[in-house]
Order: sequence, then structure tokens, then C-alpha cells
Amino acid sequence: MKKVLKIAIFTLLSNISIAASFDDLNWFAQDYPPFSYIGNSNKNKGPLIELVGQIMQKAGSNKSIDDIQIRTFSKMFMYSNNNQNAVFFPLARTPDRESYFKWVGPIFINKPVIFAKANIRSTDKGLSARKPIVINQIDDLKDYSIVGRDKYTGVVQLQNAGISVQSGDSDEENFISLKEDQVQMIVCDAEVGEYLMKKLGEVPSDYQIVYKLDENEMNFAFNKDTDDDLINQVQNILKTTKMKELK
Repeated sequence: MKKVLKIAIFTLLSNISIAASFDDLNWFAQDYPPFSYIGNSNKNKGPLIELVGQIMQKAGSNKSIDDIQIRTFSKMFMYSNNNQNAVFFPLARTPDRESYFKWVGPIFINKPVIFAKANIRSTDKGLSARKPIVINQIDDLKDYSIVGRDKYTGVVQLQNAGISVQSGDSDEENFISLKEDQVQMIVCDAEVGEYLMKKLGEVPSDYQIVYKLDENEMNFAFNKDTDDDLINQVQNILKTTKMKELK
């Protein structure tokens, strides 16, 4: 009995030690360009990645941005219950997720919007007219084909309102679908949409925001068993560390 008790105490102390070490945190970034993504030469890129790098440096960590694992949303989320020291980012802090994590943030504000092509668009031969899209209320969106990244908060809002949304693998692929008239609208973060227009060589005036959804705070989501001292440490560092604005 004493032997069993000693083993239990040792295991408990070991877990406390692991949870209290900053270097034992495992950072998982959502594949969410331009905020966080894998760039050329297989290097982690984006202002969110740089932000975590600064946090690591200020905490005196031996880890670097090369230790951040970038995953798709679904694969990243799979680690929430079996990795005690996992940190997921960016993740919208919503009521249905509140009790599953310990939160540090906000990092930035997610602004989900609906993009559509503008009434007048430029072409190689000049300008061509397009039927105006007027959205007065969310129910009006039921008459249009919309694509969005699976599990994105904007998609969830639309689905909760009874709006059908096609699921796409990435914001970039979804925007290409809009560009090529395969769908009539895309739901994504406003800054992501502007970034994709530039990346794809599109003219911003050829597109318009036809509807704005509820904004969300994007946070670091820590496994709920993470030591509170670590949570407080990261939160205090974040207060003096800001993410760079997208260019």
C-alpha cells in the first residue's frame, strides 16, 4: 500500500513539474495565412508566429519558432484532450469552447465578413455590369451560394442562422472559387480577404463586403490542465508584446 502511495505521489509531483515548465509547452498554430503558415524553405511564417517567438524569448525559453507545429484546424483540435501542455492558436473564444481550455489573450480581433464581387467589375475589355447584391438581413443570404473554411467562426454563425455554406479547404482556395464565379460569396476574416486579393493580383474595387458577422476575440487556448502559473506568465508577457499588423 505504501509503495502504491509513493508511486502516486511521485507521479503527481512529476506532472506538476512538467506543467510548471515553460519549455515543456507544445505550441500548435492553426494553418491560417497570412497570420500563421508554412512559407518557403518549410519555415514557419506570419505575424502570429513572430509574436510567439517574442513570447518565448521574453520567457527565457530554449524553444524557438521552429518548434511551433502548424496544423489544419481539425488536426490541431485533436490534441486538446491528450496533450497536457498543448497551446493552440489562434482560436476564437466562444461560449461553447469556454470550459474546454484556459485562455490567454486577446491576440487580435477576428472580423468575419461576407465578400462578393462588386456591381461593376473591370475586365480586359473594359467594364462589365453585374446585378447588384443587397443584403439587408442575414436571412437574405439564403439565396446565394457561399463557401467558407470548415469550422471557421463565420461559417458557424451562418450555419446557426440556417444558412447553407459550402466547405472549402482553405481561404485561398475559397477566394479562387469566388474569383472564378464558382460561388457567389465567401465568408472569411476581413483582413484575410484583403490579403488574398493582393496575393492573387485582384483589384480590390472589384469586390465588396455585403455583410458583417459578429466579431470574435482570437486567443491562445491552453489545455485546461495547464498550470495556472504558466497561464499568468504568458498573459503578463502578452500585455507588453503585440502582434504586428498585416501589410
